[in-house]
Amino acid sequence: MSMIVFCGPTLSPQQALHILPADYRPPAKQGDIYLATLDHPKIIVLIDGFFESVPAVWHKEILYAMSIGIHVYGCASMGALRAAELAHFGMEGFGTVFEYYHQGILEDDDEVALVHGPAELGYPAASEPMVNLRATLSSAAENQIIDRETEAQLITALKQEWYPDRSYTQLLACAENLLSTEAWHQLKQFTESRAVDIKKQDACQLLTRLAQISDTEQLPAKQVSYHFAPTDAWERLVAELNHHRKLQQHAISPEALWRELKLDGCFFERRQQALCRKSALRSAQRHHPELEGNPKQTALLELAFQQSACVGQDVDFEQLGQWLNTQQLSMTEFDTLVNRQALLVWLSQIDHQIEDEMIDILRLDQTFADYHARMTGKQHIPQATLAALGINEEELWQWFFTERHPQKEPLNPEQCWAAFGFQSAEEMRSAVLQDYQYYHCRQSSST
Repeated sequence: MSMIVFCGPTLSPQQALHILPADYRPPAKQGDIYLATLDHPKIIVLIDGFFESVPAVWHKEILYAMSIGIHVYGCASMGALRAAELAHFGMEGFGTVFEYYHQGILEDDDEVALVHGPAELGYPAASEPMVNLRATLSSAAENQIIDRETEAQLITALKQEWYPDRSYTQLLACAENLLSTEAWHQLKQFTESRAVDIKKQDACQLLTRLAQISDTEQLPAKQVSYHFAPTDAWERLVAELNHHRKLQQHAISPEALWRELKLDGCFFERRQQALCRKSALRSAQRHHPELEGNPKQTALLELAFQQSACVGQDVDFEQLGQWLNTQQLSMTEFDTLVNRQALLVWLSQIDHQIEDEMIDILRLDQTFADYHARMTGKQHIPQATLAALGINEEELWQWFFTERHPQKEPLNPEQCWAAFGFQSAEEMRSAVLQDYQYYHCRQSSST
């Protein structure tokens, strides 16, 4: 999908789809714009975004999106705020709310804030944003339901309320002491039948405008006048987001990954490899090297050689394709892997979050699919006792060192758990017991 739209309480995805076919996502929080760039859209539209309860959309990720050629639009709510703040850098604001912020008529974030229900219920509003209350009161004054002085008094009163308490009910409560009974009822009828949802109007108008683009794929890349400079904070955020994204894509947890490596007795070796890989990648990325050309070609050839996918000095793409399939790599993931291989220069940092790099390494030596099958298979097997499995403690360890590590002499688990990378003998025992159960169940199901 060439357009990604973040919306919710201002305009539900169901309503928006009638205007513009797009990839609709929940209100954005910090990191969501960066993650959207990984799907290579031509346009990102920010309408709604979270704040207060979670970190809000970061200006830096919007600047990054535009720096790599993505057009970013903002309107109505959080989008209007960020567009006004980043208009100088090229973010494209749209609508009345954006103009209010851009011109300095409005400054406070709470003008567009509201409380709403969950996505499953369609983000039902539990309060009314101040900009909508302002627009409705202005319309009431234009229609001579109230005068301008009363409009100003009601706006002042509502502005003093905490944003979750703002509503048309609260508006009418504030108006009781300012209007006659007849005028109050006229205002009540007006708010019930002719209330102005200026945020929704802005969102609908922007999506309608974007729907008129005949061929989004042919849209020229966004051009910016600034140079995007990664900071330490930016690199930490990106590393964290990429880390969780990769684990989620394969439905595995860090704990499951480490447990399987410990059971194979290669925990320390793999950890060292992953630490070196992550540190080298980070160091390389700080230099922003040009990867196209010789670095990338060399990385591709080396990778193909490691996977026995070379004929002389040429890549055997048929053999390489078989490797991609066995290691569950899409072409996009493969291109990313080649780029990462081209970035490897030297070891520079140490970091404890290295599952991302560990998955790369397991794929490179063609073991990821096996580890992934074991981890996912064990997720669905309830933990059994030795008695339930019909073995005793001695038989459990005899099996482990005979079947799983035949090259090792049987060891005392009380003495060898640390050598395997476990935190305690009990942790190792629990993992080995589950491992035995997994292989026992698999053998039983195949006979």
